[in-house]
Amino acid sequence: MENRAEDKFCRACGAKLDEHTGDYVETLIGFSLNHPVPSISAMAAETLGKIGDVRAVEPLIKILNSSQEPELLEAATEALGNLRDGRAVSSLLKFMQRGTVSARLKAVNAIEKIGGSKAAAALKEIAANDPSSNVRNEAKCALSRMSD
Repeated sequence: MENRAEDKFCRACGAKLDEHTGDYVETLIGFSLNHPVPSISAMAAETLGKIGDVRAVEPLIKILNSSQEPELLEAATEALGNLRDGRAVSSLLKFMQRGTVSARLKAVNAIEKIGGSKAAAALKEIAANDPSSNVRNEAKCALSRMSD
């Protein structure tokens, strides 16, 4: 259900399309990240990761802890890695207990990007305990790359 250029309201959620102006990051966090259409939320998460504004870290962590949407979870995981903020490491590690293999692989990459001792400890735990051999191997490779 796409909006047309002449639409004044979002066809999915009913929000007035011209009322979300001003700070683009705040619009992405406050409106798009919580949009009822999962692909819009995922695109917002991806965009927030590319913009690099640390105001997105806590809302993305909240998504990681609460969402069930696979596309959104993968986008939030990748965005947190791109933001490289250590606050995300414990939430990414906790997410490893419920994410799909694909999302867990993205989480390993995100933790590696964040770096630091907390990230290294998380990767060691993943390398030892993840049920997927692919994820365990990726965590081992990430640890190796971090120590180079």
